[in-house]
Amino acid sequence: MAEPPEELGQTDLEKEAIEFGELQDSVAFHLRVVYEACVDDLRPRLRDAHVEEEIGGQAVEKRGRASSRAGGLDVNHLSFLALILANPGMTQRELGKAAVRDKSSVTIALKELEELGLVERVRDARDRRYYRSYLSDKGRAFCDGTFKRVLDQHKRRVASMLGDEETGQLLGLLKRLRAAFDASSIEAPSDK
Repeated sequence: MAEPPEELGQTDLEKEAIEFGELQDSVAFHLRVVYEACVDDLRPRLRDAHVEEEIGGQAVEKRGRASSRAGGLDVNHLSFLALILANPGMTQRELGKAAVRDKSSVTIALKELEELGLVERVRDARDRRYYRSYLSDKGRAFCDGTFKRVLDQHKRRVASMLGDEETGQLLGLLKRLRAAFDASSIEAPSDK
């Protein structure tokens, strides 16, 4: 069981005496900073895992420069792969809602995952307007191998910072907060 360090200490910005003003108590600000830190932790793990196990073969060009992504796969693709693994046959709309992504982001991600041979999209038999997404054999092998290994390494890193108990508490609080926002349709109260 991982135990948290004695004292986590101050962040580099706090040591530099940068004032955060109203952001200091902003849940949204701190969630964004932690999200970016998690992506920064996952990205090199995914890239390093790709060196050991070929998944794509070519780098995807983005905005005129070669991507640093592992064979075209980016950290942001992982949520789509995990959702399709757990829910084979999801529609683009269902994926967007579950991953909290807009339609164009889902379309681009699914196209890239299909080009990498990780996802297959099949036209819905009952409603030909919709496509359902499934992992290919290559996609299932990736999720069972590299993806699981990279995610496990990341989970262990987080647990080494907080400990298993606090990591569980944090996940519980984040799930409760998301459920509360979902229940309220993420509508801000009026300032009457």
